Amino acid sequence: MKVARIVEWNRHGLPLQEIAQSIGIHCTTVTCILKRFEKLGDFYHINPQTGQPCKMDLHESWIAAWMIAKVEAANAVEVQKRAFPEVSARTVEAFEGTEVIVSCSEV
Repeated sequence: MKVARIVEWNRHGLPLQEIAQSIGIHCTTVTCILKRFEKLGDFYHINPQTGQPCKMDLHESWIAAWMIAKVEAANAVEVQKRAFPEVSARTVEAFEGTEVIVSCSEV
């Protein structure tokens, strides 16, 4: 609710210092909120958090091994770009060393 109020008060011409004092935040915070609103056009946009990395299951690791064995991808980075864009290349690379990848790629 604060963000919408800040944008409305700014549209009505209230000074940033007065907006900040009435809400109880610093004036640079008001400026950042207004800049973010100008850029995104959304009052409550929250950038996605990195959080816990995506993990690959057994089937996905088999697909990665198959792609490498059939030379559809030369390394983990290529596998990640082609088949698993939501999983980091580091996660795919970690699966290359597992028994699942090794046993599937030997077939």
